[in-house]
Amino acid sequence: MTYKLFVFGKLKEAYLNEAVKDYVDRLKHYRTLEIIELKDEREPKNASLKDLEGLKEKEAETFFKHYKEGPIFLWDETGKKMNSIQFSDWISSQEVSQSKDLNFVIGGSNGHSLKLKEHAHTLLSLSDLTFPHGIARLIILEQLYRAFKIQRNETYHK
Repeated sequence: MTYKLFVFGKLKEAYLNEAVKDYVDRLKHYRTLEIIELKDEREPKNASLKDLEGLKEKEAETFFKHYKEGPIFLWDETGKKMNSIQFSDWISSQEVSQSKDLNFVIGGSNGHSLKLKEHAHTLLSLSDLTFPHGIARLIILEQLYRAFKIQRNETYHK
């Protein structure tokens, strides 16, 4: 089983790249992780709601071209909120109930298309706060690392 984190766009900030690399290295000791960077669609100036929906649809198509199998978990502002222990328990339950890759998706800056939401097994939320995509990527990786440390009863989570 591989954990796949699908993200739209590349990290531009060196400090985020360094922090993400640190957590990817830490996670190697617990699970197989793959980060798949997908092309993000650029929003035109004065985009209409229809234009934005079209961008989300294009991003969904891009995701489905790279998606192979397994449940899809979308990070979305309307998703389920959990604390770190609940998230660790939830991850454990997913590993027990699934034999295929676990696919986590951070949407583009305009969110996820309805089509992608309809295919999702679960919508997850980091917070009621809004984060830049690079920081959201880092938080998700840190929370995965924390979840695995909790599962093994290793010191880290307090």
